[in-house]
Amino acid sequence: MLTKEKLEEKVAETNRRIPIVFNEHIANRVADFFIDTKSYIIDLEKNPEEYFLWKSGIRAPFYCNCRNITSNPRVTSRISDYLAEVVEDGFPEVDSIVSLATAGIGWGSRVSEKLGLPFGYIRSAVKEHGIKKYCEGITQSSKNVVIIDDLVAEGGSIKNSIENLNNEFDTNILGVLSLINWNFKKMYQNLSNNVGKIYSLTSYPHLLNSAMRRNLITEEEVEQLEHFYQNPTKEFSFNSLKRK
Repeated sequence: MLTKEKLEEKVAETNRRIPIVFNEHIANRVADFFIDTKSYIIDLEKNPEEYFLWKSGIRAPFYCNCRNITSNPRVTSRISDYLAEVVEDGFPEVDSIVSLATAGIGWGSRVSEKLGLPFGYIRSAVKEHGIKKYCEGITQSSKNVVIIDDLVAEGGSIKNSIENLNNEFDTNILGVLSLINWNFKKMYQNLSNNVGKIYSLTSYPHLLNSAMRRNLITEEEVEQLEHFYQNPTKEFSFNSLKRK
């Protein structure tokens, strides 16, 4: 059984290693929300051929689906409050909120309403009719922008969206804020030259800590899952995690 002292030590280690998390209290609460709403699923009894397929092509016995969160209105409202709080405290000069279509639109629009800021979004492809633009709801007065998305992995989609935004408008990207960020090295390669700050409500290690507190995974399994986190590739073997 994991002791309270060991758990606190692991959380402290996570906080040192993951400076991307804006607030430790928020990170733990949001991680619990992910687990409780089954927005983050860990199934170590699956056979490898049954693993969840990620967008990146990785197959793993765990998967994150942020869209499940909005099935719980109370949790959705609390997370929206947290996002607005981080925008206010972390980006005081913001004048516009922008999200990526489609998953980020709901979160971005809630934050913009709470803060009384204009909201716009960036399509993944040019609209084929009408004005034929990538961006909607963004104007020339949008100078200091915060991008809000649900999940950030390698940051490729955000990088492309920022390029499309800059081709249509002259904006300053203050930063990117997400519900969760895997904090992969490639994400920094994609975003470090394009945005000011990168913040997240919670992180992968915080999710593992939450699952461990609920006895969904053991401390040994957490260590193995963190090995994957350090080297997230298609070739990573989860054989040692397979439960009999």
